[in-house]
Amino acid sequence: MIKLNLGDSREVPGGWIFVDYALSSRIARLPILGWISKSLKIFKNERPSNLFIHDLTKPLPWADNSVDIIYSSHCLEHLKREDGLNLLKECSRILKSGGIIRIVVPDFRYIVDNYLEGKINSLDFIEVLHVLHYDGSSLINKFYSFFFSYPHKAMYDHDTLIKIFEGIKLTPIEKKYNDSQIPDIHNVEIKDRCDNAVILEAIKSPIN
Repeated sequence: MIKLNLGDSREVPGGWIFVDYALSSRIARLPILGWISKSLKIFKNERPSNLFIHDLTKPLPWADNSVDIIYSSHCLEHLKREDGLNLLKECSRILKSGGIIRIVVPDFRYIVDNYLEGKINSLDFIEVLHVLHYDGSSLINKFYSFFFSYPHKAMYDHDTLIKIFEGIKLTPIEKKYNDSQIPDIHNVEIKDRCDNAVILEAIKSPIN
C-alpha cells in the first residue's frame, strides 16, 4: 500500500511517505549539513527517514492509479493558485480507484468572519493571513525568514475547495478532526491544524 503525506512534516509515521521540497528538508538529506542542523536543533522538527524529496509544483513521480491514500495538511495554501490546482489534478491522476484523498487547509472564511466581527483588527489582518515573510528585527531573523519561512500564496474556503475537487472529478465530503475513511488517520492528523480549517475527503470512483 502506498500512502503519501504531502508537505506536512509534523507527523509522518512508518508506512507513510513524506513528500516535501522545503529547503530544510533538502538540507536534512545532506549527510554533513543534515547532521549539523539536527545537532544544533536549527529546525523544529527532525526530518523523517521516510522523506521523499520532490517539488510539489512538478508532476508527481507515481504512475496513474497507483497510490492508495493521499493526505495533505496545511500545504496547499503555500502554493500559487495554479500550482495548487495542478497538484490536486496530479493527486487525482495517481490515486487508485477506491483510493482516498484528504486535504486540510486554513479556512479563509473563518478569518474574514473574525475580522468582520471585530475579533481581528485591520492592522493584524495581514499577519493572520500569513501571506508575508516574517520581518524579524535582526539580520539573522531576516535571513532565516527569507530562506525558511513559507508564506501563504493562496487562500481557500469550504465552497471554493469543493468546486476545485468537483472540477477534477472528485466528490468531496466535509470532515472533522480524525473523522476519516483512512484507517490510521489518528497517526498523521494534528488537532490544532484542524481547528478553524476546511477538511475535505474524497474517494476516487472508477469513472475518474
